[in-house]
Amino acid sequence: MERLGSGGERPGHVEGYSLGEWILIDYSDLVVHVFTRETRGYYSLERLWGDAPRIPLATRESRKSKASSAARKG
Repeated sequence: MERLGSGGERPGHVEGYSLGEWILIDYSDLVVHVFTRETRGYYSLERLWGDAPRIPLATRESRKSKASSAARKG
């Protein structure tokens, strides 16, 4: 979070930080889940979402390029 924050990115919502078992960090376009090993094993999200389609993430440069391209189009 500190690294993203230094770049100006701030989460819209954070849950579970005080307990530390499962921390959810919501950046709107990206949701990050941080688990302890035990909690990750208990919820087994890989089993639940293992067959979901994978979507490649755009790099910061490609997002900037798309934004400037859209601005030129009007």
